[in-house]
Amino acid sequence: MIPRYPNGRVYLAGPIKGQSYEGCTAWREEAERELASFGVAGMSPMRGQQGLKTELVIGHTYENTLFSGQRQIFDRDFHDCMTCDVLLVNLLDALSVSIGTMFELAWVKQRQTPVVLMMHSGDAHHDHPFVREAASFQVTNLADALRVIRGILLPDGA
Repeated sequence: MIPRYPNGRVYLAGPIKGQSYEGCTAWREEAERELASFGVAGMSPMRGQQGLKTELVIGHTYENTLFSGQRQIFDRDFHDCMTCDVLLVNLLDALSVSIGTMFELAWVKQRQTPVVLMMHSGDAHHDHPFVREAASFQVTNLADALRVIRGILLPDGA
């Protein structure tokens, strides 16, 4: 049976380059499970990337891998940002500035899409006026981010 997501789509943005496969996927998988429990689809940029499981550190692109080439990453992430109802940005474990995530943040703000930002105050890489102003909500953990998303997308805000 194909799951139904009547309550919207959330794009799960955050650093990938320089992270381990587990570091890229663990929080996104947890978010997807929790979002699905209240009828919301979590859209991970790591979907279809199982071929990268053996990479100790994820690089920029993998041109000979489906969904991992430069054009494929850019186009699919852009499409997801243009069609999502909320952007969830996780910058909690960023090792450096995430250029791709900053693009995604700009794309959704142009559409006036709500942004839930997970970032610690004083983040060494992303604590910048543009990032803070682009955030509709700023929290420091996934549980609070999911609570905010429920409040945005569900009719009763529960």
